[in-house]
Amino acid sequence: MASRRPAPGAPAPGALPARLDLESGEAEQVRGFRRLVALCRLLRLGPTGTATPHNPPGTARRVAARVPHLSA
Repeated sequence: MASRRPAPGAPAPGALPARLDLESGEAEQVRGFRRLVALCRLLRLGPTGTATPHNPPGTARRVAARVPHLSA
């Protein structure tokens, strides 16, 4: 599976908390929220999920590959 490249000028995946003036506890909350959003999106892409008919084939597989990276 090919790696998805970020859009030109897009910050690195973990760069948002570093760019904002967040304390360490707040930065961890942002990371936790990103994980939760990614997991919810993955669940909506499941066989009976509400987002399945609106996405191209293979979207669930690509999102599933990204979830572990967000959990690191």
